[in-house]
Amino acid sequence: MTDIAAPEHIDVEVLRQLAQLDGPAATIAFPTVRAAYSSEQNATKLKNALREVDEHFTALGYTEDEIEARVSSARKLLGDHDFWMHQLDGLVLHLGPHQDAVWRTPFSVPERVAVQDAPLLTPLLPALAESGEFSILAISRDHVRLLRAASTGFERVDLAAHDVPTSTSELPGDDEPPELQQRAGGAGGDPSIFHGHENSDHDRIIAERLFRTVDDRVHHLLVGGAPVVLAGVEENVAHYRHITQLPGVLDEAVIGAPEHRPDQDLHAAARQLVIPHLRAPVDEALERLRERLGTGLATTDLTELLRAVTTGRVDTVLVARGAVVWGTVDAYGEATMRTDDPQPGDEDLIDAAVRFGLRRGGRALVVDPDDMPDGAAAAGVFRF
Repeated sequence: MTDIAAPEHIDVEVLRQLAQLDGPAATIAFPTVRAAYSSEQNATKLKNALREVDEHFTALGYTEDEIEARVSSARKLLGDHDFWMHQLDGLVLHLGPHQDAVWRTPFSVPERVAVQDAPLLTPLLPALAESGEFSILAISRDHVRLLRAASTGFERVDLAAHDVPTSTSELPGDDEPPELQQRAGGAGGDPSIFHGHENSDHDRIIAERLFRTVDDRVHHLLVGGAPVVLAGVEENVAHYRHITQLPGVLDEAVIGAPEHRPDQDLHAAARQLVIPHLRAPVDEALERLRERLGTGLATTDLTELLRAVTTGRVDTVLVARGAVVWGTVDAYGEATMRTDDPQPGDEDLIDAAVRFGLRRGGRALVVDPDDMPDGAAAAGVFRF
């Protein structure tokens, strides 16, 4: 085990706290592979990045002992086999001066190594663009499971504690095939009609009893107003979708028997389906940006943006994924941009815009470069 903090949750409040940090800090970011057989590949990336960090600190005049004090916790990770066996899609490390932290992200991050007066925030920004909450409801005759989730994690809900049956064997009453009259359908709007006591009808009737009972009792356990992703074989998903009264059930579903599928796999598959719905705030921010350009209430000019964020004028900072602009900036937002390679003491000005904006209560979102007006690296929507 190592002494480096490993918070998994990333939201705007976490980034606001990081934005308050000052002092020389190293940031290391790179994409990782989840497959256990590639764990050494992940560790090698960190080893190479630490060499770059050493070079950056050396260029700034730090001694070997001072550098080692800054990176020792990260070096311990190199030999932590268990750590490398449990990676997601990206890894971001912040080293000093306040607390070292490592972030495993469910999205890929570009390779970056930087040493500047604050930790880089832009590698973590995709979490905000996709950070809304959602629920995952796995449904079958023998297995019902509910996960409350966000982009960066999940928790399983104890259904038994809330009197929600998790299989047909937990339904109240006997198992004899009941007479079933015509019943009104659910969200699909069509009636379900069953007759007689045939075994095939009996199985479907029992399944419907389970699904209706779950539907009646699970609504208060969902993330309020958030999307619901169903998981199950196609027949059960279609059956449940037909009777459900739950709001927010997505048309897309995780198809396949859920009984032996780990929570992590369900979460990863459901997250891919729900991301387009969670990205609505990004689409809305881009629309506002386009509407306000030319009115004095928005800009795609980085120098203007940096001045505006330091005065609290900016409601939303939008940055193009992967964009980097090196230079220097003072506390008033006056910047000098570097047109050649970065020099010791330079910082990423786009990251600085994000940091200043978050410090003053603004939002920050990452967008695809093709969606940015005028091919801008960064933009801002103003409050006034």
